[in-house]
Amino acid sequence: MKRSTQDSYLNYKEKGLQVKIYAFDKAKNKSVVAGHIDGDTFVRKVQRKHFMRFKNGYGIQESVMQELVMRGVTKILLIAEHDRWLSDISDWLLLSPADYGHGKQRFLDVKKMKNLQGELEL
Repeated sequence: MKRSTQDSYLNYKEKGLQVKIYAFDKAKNKSVVAGHIDGDTFVRKVQRKHFMRFKNGYGIQESVMQELVMRGVTKILLIAEHDRWLSDISDWLLLSPADYGHGKQRFLDVKKMKNLQGELEL
């Protein structure tokens, strides 16, 4: 049974419903957990140091994006210290990948995301 997107956001911590997604970080020379898939949503925790100022947003590895497409993901939820950013994967796929030292990534400006802070109890 496919869960609704709203259910996915509210229940993202449920064990057994998550699929971890890994990416190779060439600057660190190792695989790192990029986030997890819950239903039709990719959930990624981001830290302040992940914010790319001149792009005014966050990046996701190109290899991760391709896996998300393959797995039928339609939404991306970024969880920061004080914000919850929701976007459609289609917005990310319109962007060209760029490599700033950690491998090819797509960066989306937070102005193109919906800030859910205060709307959801995560």
